[in-house]
Amino acid sequence: MGVDILISGCSIAGPVLAYWLLRGDPTHRITIIERDTELRLTGQSVDIRDGAVDVMRAMGVEDEVRKHITPETGLSFVDEDDKVLLQTMATGDTSNQSFTSEFEVLRGELSNVFVSLVRDKVKIVLGETVREISEEGEGVDVTFASGKKATYGLVVACDGIGSRIRNITLGTLQDRRRHFYPLHLYCAYATVDKNLLGGQYLAKWATLTEGRVALIRPDTQPGRSRVAILKSFSNEKAEIAFRNRLTGSSEAQRQAFKEVFAGSGPLVEEAVALAAENEEFYSTELAQVRVQTLSKGRVAWIGDAGHCGTPLTGMGTSMAIIAAYVTAGEVTKALEEGRDVGSGLKRMSDIILPFTRDIQSSSPTQAKLMFPQTKYGLLTLRLLVRLAAFLQLPKIAEWLGSFSYFQSKIWRPQQYVWREISRSEK
Repeated sequence: MGVDILISGCSIAGPVLAYWLLRGDPTHRITIIERDTELRLTGQSVDIRDGAVDVMRAMGVEDEVRKHITPETGLSFVDEDDKVLLQTMATGDTSNQSFTSEFEVLRGELSNVFVSLVRDKVKIVLGETVREISEEGEGVDVTFASGKKATYGLVVACDGIGSRIRNITLGTLQDRRRHFYPLHLYCAYATVDKNLLGGQYLAKWATLTEGRVALIRPDTQPGRSRVAILKSFSNEKAEIAFRNRLTGSSEAQRQAFKEVFAGSGPLVEEAVALAAENEEFYSTELAQVRVQTLSKGRVAWIGDAGHCGTPLTGMGTSMAIIAAYVTAGEVTKALEEGRDVGSGLKRMSDIILPFTRDIQSSSPTQAKLMFPQTKYGLLTLRLLVRLAAFLQLPKIAEWLGSFSYFQSKIWRPQQYVWREISRSEK
């Protein structure tokens, strides 16, 4: 007999978790809620690395994922005058990837691939969130924003860095930044209606002084570019003032980024201007989530809700996929052994946290090097880049071209017993 399960979040971790839970027991009754009123098919690119590649392949969707891979072939480090300092190319090797992953896909398209596996097997409710949650007796009582109430045997939050479910369960709702590990880094994204790469498929990374970086990547549609602009702070007062502006109107957020990127050179200034004018403009603080546990009782939080690494790790999506797989595996194992769901979630937390902490630990060091505040810091970075290019030092070039532990696989799938799903059921 299956369990009534609630999953909050229908992007990456949510549908992957639902798939593997059903592989463990197809009689589970799963509901996935999503705060957005529709499932997005676009967004910025994400990638699949390390053991997440094995999980994705085990789901039988590699061919489908490859249909949606972006045209990016590599990365060029450029200066403010758009002069190339170093190029790193995609490796063509899924076990040794560079900045440009072998599975670089728009977030919405990857989500749709995963959702398609479970769409007819679970209940998906859009435009809904959890308002209250408490565990009493044999179940988890949930009150939704719509006012509806239900009780579940398992609740898993895959609802992002500001997870309300996590904060309610851990008693930190009044201190929502309690679990944030700040990197003093802020980012804005947009897909602009101009090819800023001259028709090429090499992304461009421009590092400037005062902690400013612009990343321009080719889009899946010709004539468009995906822009990410990042600003790092070393001064607390300046950071707080900037963060406060990002809580204001959309126009205030756009103007904040335009001001800090003034005088950044023709390419970057054009990219920033186009991004600020775009209706898809989105800005956010990039902070990690670090918690002491990923579960309490029958409630768990995974993906960005439990171990957000930020784009600096290059492993955020992969960590979400891996955590979803392990969560389903440990819950299935617990139920088969006659143990309660909470014991499976605790075991999941014991497996996943050391893995994610390892990955998160590299970000602060990389941020200091890759987002220099001074002219001397920028000069040091550019000398290192030029040295790598001149001496053709592949390991340095690869390190500069990637934020992840791509050198070797650091996680291999746990071995669980899964029920086979016929092709017609997938």
